[in-house]
Amino acid sequence: MLRRALEIERSSADSARIARAEAALGMGLLGENRLQEAEAEFLRLVQIAPDEPRGYANLGITYLRLAQYDDAERSITKALELNPDDPDVQLILATVLGHAGRFDEQRAALELLVEKHPDHVKGLYTLNEWLRTEAPPGGDVRRME
Repeated sequence: MLRRALEIERSSADSARIARAEAALGMGLLGENRLQEAEAEFLRLVQIAPDEPRGYANLGITYLRLAQYDDAERSITKALELNPDDPDVQLILATVLGHAGRFDEQRAALELLVEKHPDHVKGLYTLNEWLRTEAPPGGDVRRME
């Protein structure tokens, strides 16, 4: 029984080490704009560590950069299911929605982000920019103060 516990512990340690390596490699590839290769690394990462929200978030960013908005939204949504309070991932979701042309949903996502995280500077700035540039003429154009 002790031997089996040691094997499980060793396997978990190996999985964690491999997951860190996959994440680092994926981020490097993403930084070099090698998007298909980054996608493959992040897909491996979410298989190795399915409970790690950053793997799904980074996969979503990769899909966003590939203009695969449905895939990006699915990955970001999974990241938020695992960690619903991450304001950076909430901002990525709003970005995906905007690129997909779903502006009402983008605004709602930004408003929810600012409501939940009123000190998130990037969220405040992005919502203000959205209101400044995307609001319809004569519409409700309130600026964040």
